[in-house]
Amino acid sequence: MNSTLMLLALLFYVAGLVAAFLPRPFLFSFGFNSAGLLCVTAVFVNRYLEALPMMPMHLGIIGIICVVTILWCCSLIAEKEFGKSRESTIVQLCLILLTAASVLFPKDFYLPFIRSFSIWAHLFFLLGVIAKGLLLYGGLIPLAFFFGKQDGQADFKERLSVPMKLIIWG
Repeated sequence: MNSTLMLLALLFYVAGLVAAFLPRPFLFSFGFNSAGLLCVTAVFVNRYLEALPMMPMHLGIIGIICVVTILWCCSLIAEKEFGKSRESTIVQLCLILLTAASVLFPKDFYLPFIRSFSIWAHLFFLLGVIAKGLLLYGGLIPLAFFFGKQDGQADFKERLSVPMKLIIWG
């Protein structure tokens, strides 16, 4: 079931990238990416519940996909002109690559504190996944400036203020 849901999430993310180039991108792309988020979240919760009360072994990439998708969907809602920015395309490509990696390698990495019953170990794991997602998302946004043209120094500083905060929190 988990591999089927991850494959379905990959198809939703690819469809969301294709839909971003349609005339009304927000409705379709946001819908497809939200459906992909639901699939990935279902896999995350399923694997976590299967392992309780122990630590789940293989959730690193799946948790990061959840965090990056949530951050990206929140930024889409706040964005005025959806689909016009390079950040959306770069984030969607990264989500597709991460989801493809989790489909091809379902047993990703695991952390050294696997066999712990402590609530602190669970909190450490979840906060670590959130931190890695923040760090990745904060690093993806400046890639749009690297691959595109810079409009000016003031715009550059204004656009990079949020990613710098995300990187610091990550």
